Amino acid sequence: MRLTELNISHYKSVESVDLQDISPITVLVGCNGAGKSNVVDVLRFLRDAVTQGLDHAVSKRGGIGLIRQYSPSKPYRVTLEFHFHDEEFAAPVSYQIVLTSLREGDFRVERETGRWVAHTDFAFTDEGELVEAMPSLMSFERNAAGKFELRLDGREIKSDSPRTFPPDGLALGHRFITDRVPVGGVLGGSSLIDFISNIRFSSIYPNTLRQPAHPDTDLVLKENGANWSSILRHLRKTARGRQALDQIKEMMQVVMPQLEDISTQAVGGFIHPRFKVREANGKVHYFDPSQISDGTLRILGILLALYNTPHPSLMVIEEPEQTVNPALLALLVDAFRESSERTQLFITSHSPHLVDLFPAEAIRVVDMRDGQTRVSPIRASQQAAIKEHLLSVEQIMSTDGLLPEDA
Repeated sequence: MRLTELNISHYKSVESVDLQDISPITVLVGCNGAGKSNVVDVLRFLRDAVTQGLDHAVSKRGGIGLIRQYSPSKPYRVTLEFHFHDEEFAAPVSYQIVLTSLREGDFRVERETGRWVAHTDFAFTDEGELVEAMPSLMSFERNAAGKFELRLDGREIKSDSPRTFPPDGLALGHRFITDRVPVGGVLGGSSLIDFISNIRFSSIYPNTLRQPAHPDTDLVLKENGANWSSILRHLRKTARGRQALDQIKEMMQVVMPQLEDISTQAVGGFIHPRFKVREANGKVHYFDPSQISDGTLRILGILLALYNTPHPSLMVIEEPEQTVNPALLALLVDAFRESSERTQLFITSHSPHLVDLFPAEAIRVVDMRDGQTRVSPIRASQQAAIKEHLLSVEQIMSTDGLLPEDA
């Protein structure tokens, strides 16, 4: 499953953004304070709401008053709409949620809808073996009163799931059982829930990687990379993990040609990463993270985030160019391209060197006008100059800057 379209209305600094034809890699480019982080936080908000609860997702951001766009008069309603493509059924999937403010900082779900395709009719042999499973279009709609309707191929069907939902809770992800779908299902579809739950973020800084870390049983690299030594140890335990580690080491040898291995060692209740380096004369040395440069550690952290198993469905990487030698950015972009075959990527950046390595179609310009964040493709005249090789993205960013299409 892949995200194909994202519509945002009145979320933080975003008044109205419509991201269409989202590619496997999307690069958000804009000045400091333009609102790039607010745009990608919509994806984090969706993940948090599904995995931790809507009330938690709102509270984590300081309440509905800090989530909705400021209005001097009547408060805005926050509308988030997501469109996906489900490869299994070659069919579109969509989800929309509308939030409205109430008094004393409370909020409610004003509207919630979802459309997806699922197997609903099954054919079996006399021996009970499944012969065929027929897909159907399913949808649900929930109103401000929490009342809920479930439809199959456009017709309302009865469900044993709750007919109402609390005002601050999602219908998305709840299980249902009906006469038409006796095996039950999940509102929105299990594929969509899995996709949302596996959205990850990477904001790794070298000083965090240098800190001693206790063993961690989490198989997912934390956003700040704090458990990276445990992830290294976990990768060695499975064939799939060892394959991922080999890919990481191969790329890291471009950065550190003498690097032979990256291992871990348990010392005093902590797990310490060790870098094995072999000199040209055959002598072996071991280095710990305190002896490794900032840029090298950051590249390693980003590669771990990309190749960590199980792979994320979508990953947001903010400003990967920080502390990295511009000559090594092509290495990261190669890793991004390879990873995008299984993981959709959103990348934010200020770096002309990095952005120049992506096609113009993958770039979205983020700018702030009249206090409102806007996102649009590169202006057509600049795109034409780039495609005709009259100017590079790097040259444009270093002179006039990338201009939005709708400016």
